[in-house]
Amino acid sequence: MSYFNVTFNEKILFNADVYDTANYSFTPAISITSITKVTDYILKLNISSFSYDTDYLLTIQNVTDIYGTVLSPINPIVNTAYTPFILWDAETININTVRLTFLGSFANIASNKVVGKYTITGPTAITVSGVTYVDATTVDLAITGMNSVGAYIVQLTNIISVNNHLIDDSYSFKAFYGIGITRNSILFGGFDGVIKSDTWEYNGLTNTWFDASPVGVAGVDYPVARYLQDMTYMSVQNKILLFGGTNGGYLKDTWEWDCTGKTWTKYTPVPFPNTPDGTYSNRVVYDVLRDKVLFFGGIANGVRRNMTWEWDSTAKTWTDVTPLGLKPSARIYFAMSYDLSTGKVVVFGGDDNGTDGETWEWDGATATWANVSPGGVPGVDFPAARQKAVMAYDTLNSRSILFGGQIGGMYKQDTWSWNSTTKLWTDVSPAGISGVDFPTVRALSSMAYDIVINKIILFGGTSTVWYMNDTWRWDGVAKTWTEVTPVGLKPSARMYQGMA
Repeated sequence: MSYFNVTFNEKILFNADVYDTANYSFTPAISITSITKVTDYILKLNISSFSYDTDYLLTIQNVTDIYGTVLSPINPIVNTAYTPFILWDAETININTVRLTFLGSFANIASNKVVGKYTITGPTAITVSGVTYVDATTVDLAITGMNSVGAYIVQLTNIISVNNHLIDDSYSFKAFYGIGITRNSILFGGFDGVIKSDTWEYNGLTNTWFDASPVGVAGVDYPVARYLQDMTYMSVQNKILLFGGTNGGYLKDTWEWDCTGKTWTKYTPVPFPNTPDGTYSNRVVYDVLRDKVLFFGGIANGVRRNMTWEWDSTAKTWTDVTPLGLKPSARIYFAMSYDLSTGKVVVFGGDDNGTDGETWEWDGATATWANVSPGGVPGVDFPAARQKAVMAYDTLNSRSILFGGQIGGMYKQDTWSWNSTTKLWTDVSPAGISGVDFPTVRALSSMAYDIVINKIILFGGTSTVWYMNDTWRWDGVAKTWTEVTPVGLKPSARMYQGMA
């Protein structure tokens, strides 16, 4: 709640009239909720809200001093010019935009849009090429050169508010999750009736798939054919990690895809127990704050696992970080994502010799698991227990998005949003027609966040209609699904593929 303090020359007679809100009025109008005594000379007018850059006229009646003289404030103009005009927040929105949020109203004038008044410094050289007024408190800076996840500082010089309040301010912020790196979503392998070893790239800007499969020898120049592997994008390295999968056995090779050079490289760390055993149906996600890939779960040698490993892409080593205490049960076919807003890894559901509906979070800083399953009614307050769902993190909206899956013999098409700060699930399934307004029922599809267009990409999967190769986009702002028909070629209809 906000308030104004009002000062008088004489001591106030604190009777019923003083506390009657009807005796006070502002122009422009403000709702006064209560009156509080501060001192014998000062009243606090508690109000619901006000504008930082507006001058108000205060009118008072029936308030007297201890001698019965009607009082007026020393300055009947309540001027909010003393409220500072400050830069409140700065954040990366996409690869070429930094958004500034102000406390107070930014003046939409030419002098405030001079690019030389905005300087961004950090790990890489940033050029500010444009200033766009979004609304009274929001401005977007068009930039180039941000290709690091390190800390940046934006410096403002001689920016003014609508009431001519001047600021020279700075704000430190971070570019996370590969913001600034133009890259495509990468898909590898899967099963379309045949075990696959092809590599595909999806360009969200042009809505095109293209076959990026390298030439050479399988197992040397690119991974051998497989399915039920997992992949994750490592923004510091601008590479994608692939581990495990199956082609009839248990694969334990570690590969990295170079998003710039468009090549696969195989790494052979010291074998188990210094590397995860051959595993499929595991999950890997990238912890950007710690620059580590987290590996969890899967099945190895016919046994479900709940081991936790970390991949260090710089050292090219795996480390077993499985805690001795609390952890999720051993499972396969679960969903996992990394929540950038809290630095936690989120796990939901899966098959642990039954269909699981728990929500867990991994804290890499403390190397601990926590069961954060909310209470309530399954399917209402949180997703019903399921397996073979997919989940990806919506960086722009700070939510992990879960889609589809399978409950017994029933395929799902609901969409859920996980808030890692409040530890709550929200059903965000759009209304409409299946296959038109949202994807048809499916399991074993793949999802990845496109950092260029700020949308989640969903591809393929399986259901009662066998395999699929449709491409959908999730808009976390509008909370809508849109099917896109790519131009030209696209991967064959399949399931079990990896995508990042």
